[in-house]
Amino acid sequence: GHAVGDLVLFAIGDRIKDVQRRHDVAARPSGNHFAILLQDMSDPAEIGSYCERLLAAFAHPVSIDDHQFSLSISIGVVIFPSDGDDTRVLLQNAESALHAARD
Repeated sequence: GHAVGDLVLFAIGDRIKDVQRRHDVAARPSGNHFAILLQDMSDPAEIGSYCERLLAAFAHPVSIDDHQFSLSISIGVVIFPSDGDDTRVLLQNAESALHAARD
């Protein structure tokens, strides 16, 4: 139900918080989509390492009300300004990257 779904979303937020650095920004623009702004990070290897830590954070099920929920995540990455120089373009390109990751 919606109440348990909300608790799952809170658990997802907590896992993201555990991975993000103190000056990063995480948001939930819609539904089950989250966006993370990694300030001062443009090196592909460093971004890849961050994504690996994020994937590892979701390797274990979420426990809510005596139920276990296995979650999977897909990650789409864009880099400012090479992938867009405004919010709208960056979000569009991130969505495209996300769909490519899912495929």
